[in-house]
Amino acid sequence: MDLHGGNIYQLPVALDFSVNVNPLGPPVEIRKSLTRPEDWLSCYPKLDHSEDEKKLLQFLGFSKVREVSDRWGMQNSADAAILERDRLEVRALLGSGASELLMTYVLVKRPRRILLAEPSFYGYRHAARAIGAEILSYPLREEEDFLLDEGFLEQIDLKPDLILLANPNNPNGKQIREEVLEKILKKAARHQIPVILDLCFLPLHLMLYGDAVCENPDIQDKPALLSAVLSDQESSQESTAVALRGQRVYAALLKRYFAWHGGLLLLGAFTKTFAIPSLRLGYLLGKKENLSEIRRGLPEWNLSMPAQIALEELFAMEGNGGLAAYFQETGQMLARESRYLRKSLSRLGFRVYGGEANFILFADLAEREWDQKGISPGKTSLCQALMEEKVLIRDCGNYQNLERGYYRIAVLSHEKNQTLIRLLDKIRREREKGPVQA
Repeated sequence: MDLHGGNIYQLPVALDFSVNVNPLGPPVEIRKSLTRPEDWLSCYPKLDHSEDEKKLLQFLGFSKVREVSDRWGMQNSADAAILERDRLEVRALLGSGASELLMTYVLVKRPRRILLAEPSFYGYRHAARAIGAEILSYPLREEEDFLLDEGFLEQIDLKPDLILLANPNNPNGKQIREEVLEKILKKAARHQIPVILDLCFLPLHLMLYGDAVCENPDIQDKPALLSAVLSDQESSQESTAVALRGQRVYAALLKRYFAWHGGLLLLGAFTKTFAIPSLRLGYLLGKKENLSEIRRGLPEWNLSMPAQIALEELFAMEGNGGLAAYFQETGQMLARESRYLRKSLSRLGFRVYGGEANFILFADLAEREWDQKGISPGKTSLCQALMEEKVLIRDCGNYQNLERGYYRIAVLSHEKNQTLIRLLDKIRREREKGPVQA
């Protein structure tokens, strides 16, 4: 079974729902910037990205700590004091995707015991196994939509060498409740346990709910900062206001996380947000001393020239306001299509789990029943049946604490989503006769 989605090279795929990137595709500006390969194809990329890393911190909102902490209700609080004291210590490290930075961390630091909450991104286990680390797995409960709970706090008493968490989590798309995450980070800090918090899907989560949160009845748990932003009365044009709200919330959340755990490492990527997975462009945020050793473990020229060009283009777009419309359109599409897919999947009899990201986890109850009875679904398993139609979805059977019958799909355009639902309906009706053996 594949470690990740996106295996379009060994399979005849016409529609790929297995990779969860921005359905709009890359911004036009990035596409145009890469249309003249003769200008850069024979050039080495930069060896030193220190200036780009400073620009990245500004891009993420780390240049205005006092303004953000004051604006979002952190005045005179312990969190604000910590942020003000440590604001100059937060640094950025660019890498060839988040996966390179994660693997480099474990290869350099060699943690012997790694604590995970599972099911979660399979790449964490992959990294742990690469160094032979012991994996401490905290099982998330299906009846709670695989949401991380306070029981995880007891696992910290086992004194792992590293805690790895995703927020929102993959594959269920749930964001960790703010009060739970605060307790986890503060307890880990007291025990001096490093934490890597993977935020690769957080920007899309904020875009999804940026301007639809007030009218979307499916949203149960909104971050406190997001609620504050959405109640803010601003006179800006709507598209610009929505984009700025999302960016400010993201910056404020990052700073709050650092206030809870000064030794925290935040893992991010432009892969999902801007639909550029082929370029491999990620970043790690943390204190200078925590990044220096990891930096020495990276190869020279680890950022490709196309990735470097795309990053520079994103900085330019942020500077001239060009990201606002892109974020606005992304948020509207994700909110609309996520509702459509969730309702359609439920109508077809699938068990849909509460998610707050640009992908949806669901269970095929029929397959799970066949599994319990020892019946092979053969060609009527969803993955196999859809591949007959050249449509690829993510089989989640290789996630820890999941089993056969769990699937994840990305939120794509309405036309593509309609095609998927139509095919699933067709499969459902055909297999009402019973599982067809391979």
